[in-house]
Amino acid sequence: MFCDQCGNRFNAGAKFCHQCGTPCGAPQDTLQMQSRQNQPYSPPPYPLYRDRTSTVGANAPGRTYLKVTGIIWIIFGVLGLFGFLWIFDSAGLEELIPYPPGNYNAFMWSMNFIYAAFSVLTGIMSVVNCSNPEKGGLLLALGIITFVSYMIYSFAYLGFIYGFGSLLIAGPILVFHVIGAIKNMAVDR
Repeated sequence: MFCDQCGNRFNAGAKFCHQCGTPCGAPQDTLQMQSRQNQPYSPPPYPLYRDRTSTVGANAPGRTYLKVTGIIWIIFGVLGLFGFLWIFDSAGLEELIPYPPGNYNAFMWSMNFIYAAFSVLTGIMSVVNCSNPEKGGLLLALGIITFVSYMIYSFAYLGFIYGFGSLLIAGPILVFHVIGAIKNMAVDR
């Protein structure tokens, strides 16, 4: 026998369909039962399960926060990579080699590259996954790593005064990024 609701096959003595829970009930006559068994199964017009990412998708609560901060991270990262390439082109490889040990410039430019690379990665991941609540934890971690690398670079290279100014610029970006990631994480639970 087949369930009238979902088309699932069940035993003749079953009172409820084990797939959808619809009461099975005995058919009124055997002719009706035979005609129902001879018909090909057609699935119901609606899905039997709910895909949470498709229902949340465009309505993810942190979507706008993550998309805007993602675009800003990409812009900062691209500018940082251009700065790194400009120094590499003008100063040459010797500026980036940590010799003698403790070479300050090599540390600074490697930090610039790390920050810029994380910034571009975080930005791309944020823009691509802003509607996916399952990626909220990853986006939160990437945003914090990017912010920390930017702060290390800013305070070490620019000093305390300008580093604090950089904090005033990058701090709100991180705050909005974290808000967006946490809002999306709340939906996933």
